[in-house]
Amino acid sequence: MGADFGLMPSLFEPGGIVQQEFFVGSTPVIAFQTGGLKDTVFEFDSHLEKGNGFTFQAYNGQDLIAAIERAIAVYNQPDKYKILRKNAFDSTIDVEDVSRAWNKEFHRLFNKSFIDPVLMKSHKEKINKTFNEKDYQEKMTLKKIKVDVDVNQKTNEVKSKQDYLLDEDDTKSCVFIYRTVKLPKPKDVMLTGSFNDWKEPFPMNYDHILGRWSVTVQLKPGEYL
Repeated sequence: MGADFGLMPSLFEPGGIVQQEFFVGSTPVIAFQTGGLKDTVFEFDSHLEKGNGFTFQAYNGQDLIAAIERAIAVYNQPDKYKILRKNAFDSTIDVEDVSRAWNKEFHRLFNKSFIDPVLMKSHKEKINKTFNEKDYQEKMTLKKIKVDVDVNQKTNEVKSKQDYLLDEDDTKSCVFIYRTVKLPKPKDVMLTGSFNDWKEPFPMNYDHILGRWSVTVQLKPGEYL
């Protein structure tokens, strides 16, 4: 914390925690652009007042000395140097972000999904927020006017049919899905129909995770084959 600058002319630095220790002390860093140093130490621009240190790209003594001379030049400008030190402190990576990133990586190694508690809390707060109709602005003319529910007495399966009232010029996003039931998987799957006079088929995209082909088409109200 008492240092004017931290020197890190490392030839190789995979991640680097020392620069973060300097930043916690508001100490700007002079570093070689490699690995984690390249991702965290940025050249200070006196005009834009951005950057948290000084860097050099060629690994030789002359370039290191040039970076040190640029640092001294800013040091001799107290107002600029004060901003540089603030930038260094502000660029410190929060240990909370680091721990969450490692937690996610450990889950990935064991083929598990990481449920971020911070994001979950944020989502719950949004979901539980009281709905105010005055804050809602309808962005589509699509309006649901009728819902018919059909319950199969044998299987208790519920099927719903929704009717919509749309203007003539309105279209609705319709997702077409095709699942591959036999191997080998087809190389390409195309969609065509009466909505485009059976011409210019739409190529469907394959989702390797869900194991299905899909494509979204904008259609006006009506029945199609």
